Amino acid sequence: MESREILSAEAGKEAEGHYQIQATDKELRQLNELFHEVNKADWKTYGRAQVPFLEYHHDPQNDEYDDKLREIYKMLYELGNKESKKHIARMGILNSYDGAK
Repeated sequence: MESREILSAEAGKEAEGHYQIQATDKELRQLNELFHEVNKADWKTYGRAQVPFLEYHHDPQNDEYDDKLREIYKMLYELGNKESKKHIARMGILNSYDGAK
């Protein structure tokens, strides 16, 4: 997740540290778009971080970034294998998402 890249099973890369998912081409495009959106939101938080008197919880840029990350984890959870789902559920990032039980 940290690298924000999608690797195919045929790529021969080690799966450790990655989430394994089963996805259609359409779902892969959606996931790539979410990665692009979280990257844009990440840059917005960088600019906001240069203003030290703004608190994190009063910052729409950070809210946007957090929301995009939750969308990615929700999609990874929905498409993930058993181990991926278990790991994401343990993280607690989707506690408000009914599918992550």
